[in-house]
Amino acid sequence: MASIAFPSLAKSVKLPSSTTYSYVWSPPSDSNPTILFLHGFPSSSYDWRHQISFFKAKKYGVLVPDLLGYGGTDKPASPEPYRLKTIATDIVAILDHEKLEKVHAVGHDFGSIQLARIINYFPDRLLSCAFLVVPYSPPGQRFDLDMLKVLTEQVMGFEKFGYMRFMDREDSGDVIDAHVCGFASFSWCFYIM
Repeated sequence: MASIAFPSLAKSVKLPSSTTYSYVWSPPSDSNPTILFLHGFPSSSYDWRHQISFFKAKKYGVLVPDLLGYGGTDKPASPEPYRLKTIATDIVAILDHEKLEKVHAVGHDFGSIQLARIINYFPDRLLSCAFLVVPYSPPGQRFDLDMLKVLTEQVMGFEKFGYMRFMDREDSGDVIDAHVCGFASFSWCFYIM
């Protein structure tokens, strides 16, 4: 929802997948490259508002989508469109729509996971990549949440990624719906930890 901070840069496009994405787009000046920013969970493009201002002022191009299910982008009920390869294809379709051949890309949290799939399926579209919080992971690599629980409890004294275990529960959606205000405040607390 960076469009809140930059309404004049807000765009949306219906892609070949029939999904509509919202994003902020500021074209480059002086032959500078474009930077693609991919936000994390639970978040939106609004997280990148300071980077948008900074790099826009430096005359870089900035492309910042709300990923599928977030902000102003479609929120399909079916799990099928949320496949990482499908979202990677959608992001590249946005690049195509804006006539961008190659970009520098920055992923944060879930955006890093998504960036990893773009590397795998569309490596020729990237000039460089930066991963914040979550490192590159190859396809098929299993995330060992149990090992991470033990490690974070030993190092930090608490389970850092316990929300993932909650989100995997069958009733998590119902619990969130019943306590949406509490969930919203939790999501901000979780960035502070």
